[in-house]
Amino acid sequence: MATRNIIEVIGLCKRFPPQRTLKDPAGLFRLRDPKHVLWDISFGIEKGSIVGLIGENGAGKTTLLRILATLLYPTSGSVSVDGLDVVRHDRAVREIIGYVCTDFGLSNQLNALDNLLYFGALQDLPPSLARKRALESLRIVGLGDEADKLVYRFSSGMKQRLNIAKGIINDPKLILMDEPTRGLDPGISNDLLAYVKEVLVRQQGKTVLLSTHNQSAAQMICDSMIVLEKGRLKGVFSRDQLVV
Repeated sequence: MATRNIIEVIGLCKRFPPQRTLKDPAGLFRLRDPKHVLWDISFGIEKGSIVGLIGENGAGKTTLLRILATLLYPTSGSVSVDGLDVVRHDRAVREIIGYVCTDFGLSNQLNALDNLLYFGALQDLPPSLARKRALESLRIVGLGDEADKLVYRFSSGMKQRLNIAKGIINDPKLILMDEPTRGLDPGISNDLLAYVKEVLVRQQGKTVLLSTHNQSAAQMICDSMIVLEKGRLKGVFSRDQLVV
């Protein structure tokens, strides 16, 4: 039976093992204690929604997104995307998600289209399909007329839009965004988030999980918000339930 939720997280815990670190300049080592990052996290996200992942730096937001993106494995609990377990079906999960992080990974010496073709090749898209999806992704993010422009000539807002285009070149059902407006001016940031909601969610029908420490920005566009505090789930709230 099909589920309405594209993300299901049940009892998720993440603990990083002890690490050997230098104790002093003499070269002595010691083991750093295991680090618990996420504790017993459970929530679901409906298809076709935009949801904020809220919390201060160190709350566990990036770790959670990386688990959803199959870049990290849970220590315990279960995580599924569109009914696929992120551990047992990691390759299939990667085919239906897009991951937009703060590290652009773009080449300033290439134009916008060639940047996307490169990332399409990394995802094993056939050249003809990669080109088709690259042009479509540029159109979706409002850079359709900038395909031949070298990236070093892009503004920070244009680079972030190109970064989003990179994250949707595989036409994902779910888009994970980790602080996509970090470093942008407030006006550009608000415009970008409004664009994400109107075009990617409302028009394209995609689901977006947006990580940010900016609660007021999330309240403007998100249908609901998941709040993390020191690795624990504080709650899942509608935008009206949170007071900035």
